[in-house]
Amino acid sequence: MSETPTSKSDVYAPVPPELQAEIERYQSRLYNITEVRLADRFCAGQSGLLQDYQLKRVKRPAKRRTSRSIKHQASSTVAREIQTTYHGVSALVHNEALAEIRKLREGLRQAEAREDALKADNEALKAENETLTTELCESEEACQALDIRWTTLENERRMAARRQGPSRAQTELEGANKTLLDKLSKYQTALDQSNNSVETLLDEADKQSDRFAELKKIIEQYKAMVE
Repeated sequence: MSETPTSKSDVYAPVPPELQAEIERYQSRLYNITEVRLADRFCAGQSGLLQDYQLKRVKRPAKRRTSRSIKHQASSTVAREIQTTYHGVSALVHNEALAEIRKLREGLRQAEAREDALKADNEALKAENETLTTELCESEEACQALDIRWTTLENERRMAARRQGPSRAQTELEGANKTLLDKLSKYQTALDQSNNSVETLLDEADKQSDRFAELKKIIEQYKAMVE
C-alpha cells in the first residue's frame, strides 16, 4: 500500500518552465478580466497546481461583438445621424425664418419711413391748402368790394353816358375786373390741384396702413414658428 502524502510538494508535480511562461502570458492577458479563474480560462484538468490558483478580481475583457450588438450600434448610429440631421434642418429652418423676419422688418421699416414722408408731405400740402384757402377768402372779399365798386362805377358810367359817353372810371373798372378774374381763376386752379394731391396722399396712406397690418401679421406668424 502506498504511503499517504503529507505535503503539497508530494502531491503536485513541479510546473514545467514552458507552462510557467504560458501562465505568465495569460496572467498579463487576464489583467483586465473580472471574476474569471485561470483554471476556467487556461488549462482545466492540466495540472493540479492550477486548481488552487485563483485570480484576483479584475475587469472582464471586452466581449466579442455579436450581431445583436452590431445592430444596436448601427441603430444608435442611425438615431444619432437622424438627430443630427433634425437639428441641422431645424437650425436651417430657424435661420431662414430669422432671415425672412429680418427682411420683413426691413420692409416694414422702409414702409414706416415712407409713411412718415407721406405724412410730412400731407402736412405740407394741408398748410399750403390752408394758405390758398385764406388767399381765396381774401380774394372773395376783394371781389365783393370790387362788385360794390363796380356797381358804383356802373351807376356813374350811366350817369356820365347820359351826359357825354364812356368815362375814364369805366375803363379802369373793366381793367381791374379782368385782373381780379384772372387772379381768382389762378387761385381756383391751385386749390383744385391741392385738393387732388391731398386725396391722393390719403389714399396712399390707407394702402400703406393695410400693408403695415399684413406685414405685422406675417411677422407674428414667423415669431410663433420660431418659438
